[in-house]
Amino acid sequence: MSSLIVQSNRLTSVAPHPNADRLELAIIGGWQTVVEKGKFQAGQLVTFIPPDTVLPKELSDRYGVTKYLSDGRVRAARLRGEPSYGFVVPAEGEEGEDVADKLGITKYRAPDPVEVGAVPSHPYFFEFTDIENLRNFPDVLFPGEIVQVTEKLNGTNCRIGIVKTPDGDLRVSGSRQLQFDPAAGTLYTLPWNDPELTGIIETLARSAKQMVIVSGEIIGTAKNMRYGLSGTRPFYAFDCMIDGRYLNQSEFEILFHNIPRAPVIDKNVAFSMEKIAELSKGKSLIPGAEHIREGVVVRPIQERRDPKTGRVILK
Repeated sequence: MSSLIVQSNRLTSVAPHPNADRLELAIIGGWQTVVEKGKFQAGQLVTFIPPDTVLPKELSDRYGVTKYLSDGRVRAARLRGEPSYGFVVPAEGEEGEDVADKLGITKYRAPDPVEVGAVPSHPYFFEFTDIENLRNFPDVLFPGEIVQVTEKLNGTNCRIGIVKTPDGDLRVSGSRQLQFDPAAGTLYTLPWNDPELTGIIETLARSAKQMVIVSGEIIGTAKNMRYGLSGTRPFYAFDCMIDGRYLNQSEFEILFHNIPRAPVIDKNVAFSMEKIAELSKGKSLIPGAEHIREGVVVRPIQERRDPKTGRVILK
C-alpha cells in the first residue's frame, strides 16, 4: 500500500480543459486534477487531497464534496474526458507540510475478502512490497532511465510459496497481509492448482535457504474489471522473491515464461512522466478484456532501492 501524503504545495500549472469551458486542468507535482475555471492559479499554495484517502464527514461537508464521495473515500474520476485524481483546496498548512493528521484524513484500506482460515504468519512469509504512487515520487526514477512497464491488474492480491522449517518445506498461501491454511480451500490457495507453477516453486525451493515467494493477482474478482471472465479466477504472477531478494524482471520472465504473468506493455522504455502517462492509456492487454487498464507498474530493469521508497517499484 502506498504512503498517505496530504501536502500543501504550489500548483505547477493551470491550463484550459480541452472539452469544457467552465473547467481547467491543474497540475500539482505528478498529479492532474480538474478544477473550476478561475478558482486556482499556477503558483498558488494549495492542499492536494489524493485519491484513496478517506475524509471525516465534517471535513468533506466543509469542502462541499460529501455527495461525490463513497463513505468518505476519494476516488479518481474522468471529467469530460480528462482524468482527475483527487482534488485541491486552499492551503491548510505551510508549504511542504503534510496535514493528513491535522485534518483527520486517513488512507483507504480495502477489506480482505476472505478471513476464514487465517493462521499466524510465518516470519519468512514476507508481505509484498508497499508500491508507492509515481505521482508522489516522480524523481525516484531518473529521466531516461531504462524501465519496464507492466499493466496494473485489478483483482485480489495473492502470494504463495514455500518456506524452510526444521520439519521440512512448508507450503504457504496468503493475501498481501494475511496467511491462510492451505487446507482451508480459500481463494488464496487457487494458484496451487496450477501444476506448472507448483513445479517451478518446488524446483526453486530445493536450492533456497529460507523461502521462495511468488506474488501475483487473482483476476476476475473485481466487479468493475472482470477482464472478460465469467466464473474463472486465474492467477497472474508479477514478482518472485528468493531468500529475501526479488528477481530482476529478465530473470523472472525466463523462469516463469509459461506462467500467466502481468502483461508487459514495454520492457525497454526510457523513463519520463509523459511516456508513462502515454503507456497507461488503452485497453487491458488481458485476452478477452474489453475495459481500460487500471494503470501501470514501473520498475528499473535492474532491481534497486531508494531512501524515499525502499524498493524502486512504482504505480
